[in-house]
Amino acid sequence: MEVRALLFTAVAAACTPFAALVLWNYALPLFLRIFSRTVGFVAGFYLRKKTEGRRAMVNQLTVTSEKDSQWGNAAAGEPDASDSDWDGIIGFFHPFCNAGGGGERVLWAAIRASQRRWPKAKIVVYTGDHNVSKEKMLNRNSFSIDIHPPTIHFLYLSSRHWVLPSTWPHVTLLGQSLGSLVVGWEAFSLLVPDVFVDTMGYAFTLGLSKVLFPDMPTGAYVHYPTISTDMLDSLDPTKPVGNQGVNAGKGVGLKGFLKRHYWRAFAAIYSWMGASADVVMTNSSWTQAHIKFLWGPRRQKRRREHSIAVVHPPCAVSSIEKAVEVSEGSEQKRNKFLVYIAQFRPEKNHQLILQAFAKFAKSGTPAAEGAMLVLLGSVRDDHDSRRVYQLRLLVNELHIKDRVIFQLDAPWSEVLEWLRKAYVGVNGMWNEHFGIGVVEYMAAGLIPVVHNSGGPKLDIVTDVDGEPTGFHATTASEFAEGFEKALSLPDPLAVRQRARTSARRFSEEEFARKWLAQMEKLIAGIRVVDTPLVRDAELYARQHSTEVLYKHVMRSMLFGTLIIQHNETLASTVDPETHAVATLLHDLGLDRRPNSPFVSGDRRFEVDGAFAARAFLEAHEEGRRWQDDGRMQLVWDSIALHTERSIANYKEPAVQVVNKGIGLDFSGPGFGVTEVEYSAVVDRFPRDGMRDGFNDTIVWLCETKPVTTYGELFREFCMLASQSTKKRSAPC
Repeated sequence: MEVRALLFTAVAAACTPFAALVLWNYALPLFLRIFSRTVGFVAGFYLRKKTEGRRAMVNQLTVTSEKDSQWGNAAAGEPDASDSDWDGIIGFFHPFCNAGGGGERVLWAAIRASQRRWPKAKIVVYTGDHNVSKEKMLNRNSFSIDIHPPTIHFLYLSSRHWVLPSTWPHVTLLGQSLGSLVVGWEAFSLLVPDVFVDTMGYAFTLGLSKVLFPDMPTGAYVHYPTISTDMLDSLDPTKPVGNQGVNAGKGVGLKGFLKRHYWRAFAAIYSWMGASADVVMTNSSWTQAHIKFLWGPRRQKRRREHSIAVVHPPCAVSSIEKAVEVSEGSEQKRNKFLVYIAQFRPEKNHQLILQAFAKFAKSGTPAAEGAMLVLLGSVRDDHDSRRVYQLRLLVNELHIKDRVIFQLDAPWSEVLEWLRKAYVGVNGMWNEHFGIGVVEYMAAGLIPVVHNSGGPKLDIVTDVDGEPTGFHATTASEFAEGFEKALSLPDPLAVRQRARTSARRFSEEEFARKWLAQMEKLIAGIRVVDTPLVRDAELYARQHSTEVLYKHVMRSMLFGTLIIQHNETLASTVDPETHAVATLLHDLGLDRRPNSPFVSGDRRFEVDGAFAARAFLEAHEEGRRWQDDGRMQLVWDSIALHTERSIANYKEPAVQVVNKGIGLDFSGPGFGVTEVEYSAVVDRFPRDGMRDGFNDTIVWLCETKPVTTYGELFREFCMLASQSTKKRSAPC
């Protein structure tokens, strides 16, 4: 007995650390995950019930206002898709919607585009501008963007101070982000929308929305990352960007050590929160690259279907083109003015431009003779006033006082006048996220000399047909050289015209088109998976299908996607990317190209298609990874059994959904897919020629491989098709 007791004690002692390890690494995280989801579900249910009354009030107010409105469909524009009857609520989280900056231009343009696309939808803007009524808000819209008043509503937030920098003098990044959770909770307690879109960059509200409402589609328009790898690197003097930006040199010593680790920890939390969004848009390629780096891995882990898309901000290109002439005649009216339009903020780097201009002015070249630098910008507060004073002192020190003009708080009409007579447009900010001012330079025909970083480098000042539209620089010497080149061009008019042509990429019309392409993934009722592998699979299907078959596979994929969306169990168990690839490639076995490698003589076409899909995945960089996690086999099974429902119903959910989605294309709505949704899919991919096309395909199948059709579902179809098309077919 003593031996047994000792043995039991020894085993128990050995197992205790193991049990603790299991508890810490597996049981505790699982418990916390279940607990947080339960709390989130209960809180979300409470908020939805609480705001039902306000939702009804918004709907009724919209109906009443529409009756009194003379705006009408003519002003709204004709809806361009069959689901324009969608009448849900889109919530825009924009606490500072009356600020009048570039972010607000994006907001109003996004609302306008959404109203035109879904005229029956209600738009709700969560704002903290209590002192501005709806009428004043719309009347003060300084961007000449026509908003339809009856369908837009403002819900006023009383907690906006939680996201002000002044509320968080220390740990500002974390403080503002945590504060946005408070503001976000208040927004949802006012009204829970059907679609939630953050247009100001408060990523923590996206995470909050997914905790409270996992089924609510969410979108984000990111103007700039709250934190970026460049910010982290700017603290390190050994890194290439260690001497750039307002935080340059602040990473040394104990304070710098703590700051670096604080920023890294915040970056991890920021990534976790932002990655939860269903659709992510960025204002530039620079922002996209940083958001991909920060959010991409977690989005991939969570299997977020849609890629991070660049949607450039809307710029007043058309109005500038109308106001500023670019021609041989206008060329005579331009003088050697170098214009820098920017607020007097530290990051705008006015000192660099002044130092560069001083070098250029003192060079004594013909191009420098008579050149003037014009600094146009607004003065927001005493801090800006002090910066302007310091810049004036620097101008005196550089001995260029008589060649620099300060134009403060100039109205737009005066800005336009400078754009008409100026020669060069300057931008000195390091890593400007986009650069609307640079687009305006180019639209006005100015030759841009911009910082060799960020949006101006990657997106805006780029070549057209191999010819330059401007110049890039980093140091004062490089900027001085850029000024020299810009003012010495043999044919400046050609460069101006190329710059203006290039600027049209950033028009309001282009923004609306790209914005709606992303929003349709949330609102159209079908959140279509969008990954490089799926896009390649769609292209592959199009290349190896007739037009009839291609539309069939597209309809089948969308029907399957709707089946998944309407079933919570399927939504949590079926990988949308696996489903999309399997459905898109399910008819490769019907490839009718001569000597197609997909078509065998002794296998059913479904099996041929399954092997062809496997070959596609094995040849694809992303697809090869599916071999290890079993998704490649799921694709094979789904395609091989897509006509055998009696077997597919006993396979994995992914196999079942592929089978059912394909079946709906023949049977009509079912499995939760409504008549409206079904019609929307058919309108997008019409059935034109479907009957004759399928008859022709089936006859070809019987002629090509008669043995494999015997005894299967297509046998009867083969006989009927053969008779109806009056073709001779091999015996089935």
